[in-house]
Amino acid sequence: MGDEAETKPELPAEILRCPACNGAAFRDVVLKRCNHTFCRSCLDLRLSNRQRKCPACDEQFAKSDMQTFMLQ
Repeated sequence: MGDEAETKPELPAEILRCPACNGAAFRDVVLKRCNHTFCRSCLDLRLSNRQRKCPACDEQFAKSDMQTFMLQ
């Protein structure tokens, strides 16, 4: 219909930053057990160090509980 570009609301960057590494990376993985989000590198590091608990709530997680997501 119109040639106007569709505008989408923007999220503040601090909402998207990983809380485990203090914002060095964007959250791109959700832990399916507790629904907390972190960057993949933080969760991969926890898996490799056998610290398999959510940094936010201490819920146990496995690699199979990690799901990548993307905002559009």
